[in-house]
Order: sequence, then structure tokens, then C-alpha cells
Amino acid sequence: MSRCKVLAVMIIVLGAAAPSVHGSTRIGFSSVTISTLSLFLFPGEACGGPLDNVCAVGEFCQFPTGLCDSSSISGVCTETGGSCITVWIPVCGCDGNTYGNDCEAAAAGVNIAYDGECSSVCGGIAGIPCPNGEFCKLNMGECCCDFQGTCTPLPQVCIDVWDPVCGCDGLTYGNDCEADAAGVSIDRVGTCDTNCTDAANLPCVTVVVDMDANTPGIQRNVVVPVGTTVVRDVAVYVFDSSASHSIWGIGYLGGIDRGIGLGHASANAGAIGQVVSLDARTIAPANPNATSWLLALPALDRAFSGVEVQYLESSTQPAPLPTAPTMPIFTADIHLENIAAGDVYNFYLVDYVTIWSGGSGGAFSTQGINTLDTGGDAVPDGTTTMTGIDLDAVTSLPSPAFAVDYIDGGNDGPATITVSDQVLPNAAIPATSTWGVICMALFMLTVGTLVLQKKILLTPYD
Repeated sequence: MSRCKVLAVMIIVLGAAAPSVHGSTRIGFSSVTISTLSLFLFPGEACGGPLDNVCAVGEFCQFPTGLCDSSSISGVCTETGGSCITVWIPVCGCDGNTYGNDCEAAAAGVNIAYDGECSSVCGGIAGIPCPNGEFCKLNMGECCCDFQGTCTPLPQVCIDVWDPVCGCDGLTYGNDCEADAAGVSIDRVGTCDTNCTDAANLPCVTVVVDMDANTPGIQRNVVVPVGTTVVRDVAVYVFDSSASHSIWGIGYLGGIDRGIGLGHASANAGAIGQVVSLDARTIAPANPNATSWLLALPALDRAFSGVEVQYLESSTQPAPLPTAPTMPIFTADIHLENIAAGDVYNFYLVDYVTIWSGGSGGAFSTQGINTLDTGGDAVPDGTTTMTGIDLDAVTSLPSPAFAVDYIDGGNDGPATITVSDQVLPNAAIPATSTWGVICMALFMLTVGTLVLQKKILLTPYD
């Protein structure tokens, strides 16, 4: 029985035998009371859909065939566990299992994905779904156009090996397992930013920010619910996939404007909340022999109009750069205040040298301490500065210096924090509490009506 049915039945039992003054028995319910209670007395109540109503124990929310779940169309609460005629008219359940007929699927509390036995084929024009715990993996490069795929389990654990692939979502994943874990098909082998090479036709050294520590791969954007006050462990990595470059340090020893910067440039127009602070900590220097520092000063650099942090490191001897983004040079917690659904906050990575000196050098030193002889940010990505768009110009490079690609949001814009219209669980009213309020209100309404009717019935008739 669904919520409040038991309560309604108890009320009927209590009120159905209200005695009259003539010793007879009559039901003393007004039409308003009966109409109210009828909502809970009859089967087939609406569930799911925009209101996201939940069925009672022993029932499930049944949708039409092909709709394994729907946030826009309501289903019907249907009892489970019933007996079925043994007849083979197979259907594929939304749990990926084949049932002998639609009755058997309903008895198990499972909606029907499609008629016929389950297969591993998914997607296509029909949009055939996969069972829970799997995703529809398309062939490499088939990222559009209603291609059919294969239902593939979402791996729970992946080996930490850097063998990058570019996902159909435009994000780089450390290997194909990490892409599978995110439920993303692969567009091509290699990073999504393979257009940056240096004079020797080697891949650029990469500086990249990962905005979401809880999702596999390098995530340039993170979506948070309303009520979030901090985005933790935003990570910045430095690596050289060509395994051919070494550095002495990053930034100018003793300087405060020559390292790698991460900062908040602006919020989207109409944003209600704000970024209030950025707390950073060093993790692993790009040169393992180096000592590293972080400077977090407001409005230090012309690239940012909001909070920012600058990273520097220095050593007395060179060392090869990491070949994969395994350990960040630093991480940061970004603190938010009064955020609202639809707010978007933009973050950029910059080479402080190119911002301040117009591209005459770069933050990495390859020739010795404080040489600052690399090529700045080699790929234009529209980094907003207080003096206009950063030119991201490649400077002339003395051998063995190299070009660098600073990847925040890529060529499509900045890295971002986006606020969704969802609400943190502890900020929402649980559905059970809502139903409790409704049931209590109905109980009080019904009891009040019964008391009133009993008082009327105890009054002698004219």
C-alpha cells in the first residue's frame, strides 16, 4: 500500500461506525473528506516525473516500454511480486536482464527497455539503453550521428598509467580505462590538445588544471550544487610527454611576478555569488630537486580581477620533467559564497612572464637559475587580462629551451565552476519528511471532520 493508505484506512475504520442518536449506524464522512481520502485509496498513483513522487514498499514506478527512467514523464505505481502465466514473450529489462514476459518484469519491479531478449547493442536511432553500471561505448571516432555502440561495464578501478586518449566530451583521460570509468567514448588516441609542438616538432610541455578531483581524467570544468561553499583539490600539473626536456626551476627566485599563475578572472554576467578565497598548498615540484613556494596575494597580476595564487620553484641543478600528470605541483581549495543556480566562475592559468613583459620570456628556466628562457604560452586560448587578451605568443627559444602550452579551459575558453540547480542533500528537505507533513495534515483534516460530524450526529434531529 502506498504512503498514507494505511492511515486513511485506519481513519475509515475509526469513523465508519459513528453512532446516531437513534441507535443506528451511519458513515459520517462529508464529500470533502471522501474526496481527500480517495487520493490514497485507489491503485495506480502517479510517480516519478517532475514531482518525483516515490512509490511505497512493494510497488515500483512503471514507465512505458523504452523509458527506463524519466524526469519529465510520470509513471504509475504498480505492485510487484504478483504471479504470472508461464508464456515466453521475452522482454529486456532496464536492469539488463531478460524476462519471460512483461508480467515477469513487473513482478520483479523492473521497467522494460525494449521487446525481445537483451543484447549488448545500444544507442542508435532507437536510443537503446544499457543496464545500470554500464554505458554505451561507441567505436573510436564515432562521437555523433546516432551510431550504435556496445554496452560496456563502468570499471571501478583503473591502473595509474599515462596513455592518454581524447574523449568524445573533448576532455583528455589518462587511459581508455579512465574514459570508460567516466562513461565516455573515445574520439582519438592522444590528448585533446595535440596541436602544440615546438621547433623540433616535439609536443609542447604542458601545464594543465584539473578542476574536479572526483572525476577520472583532466576535467577543465566542475559542476557543483547550490549550497556548495568550497571546491577542493583543484590541481595543477606540469609534464612533458616527449620525455626530452629538463628544467632548473620555475619563476624568478626572489621575484613575485614570474611564475605560474592560477586565478579567478571574472564571473558570468548576473552571477549572484562570488569567489572569496583560494587556499593553495605545494605538492611535488616539477624538478624533484627544487624547493617550491606559493604566493597568494589579491590583485597581484594584471591577468586576474579576483583571487589568485602564484607558483615558483628553484634548484641548483636541473632534472627531467615528469612525463605524465601523476602528481600536481600544487592544489587549491576554492571558497565560494552565496552561490546561485546558473552562476559560472572563470579560472585561467597564465605564464606571469608573458603577461607582464609582453612575451619576451617564459616562466621555465632551462639554462640555469633564473634564465626564464622558455616560450611562454604557445597556444592562444583567450586568457583575459586587465590589459586585454593575452597574446600567448611563442618567443624565440635558445636551445635546449621549449614551448609550453598552458591549458585551462582549452581553446574554448576558461576553466570553470558552474552552479547547477541541484541542492546539496543536507540543504534539501527529505522526501519522507515532506510525506510526513502531508500525511499529518490529512490526518488532522480528517479527524477534525469526523469530530465535527460526530457532534452534528449527536444533536437530536428536528
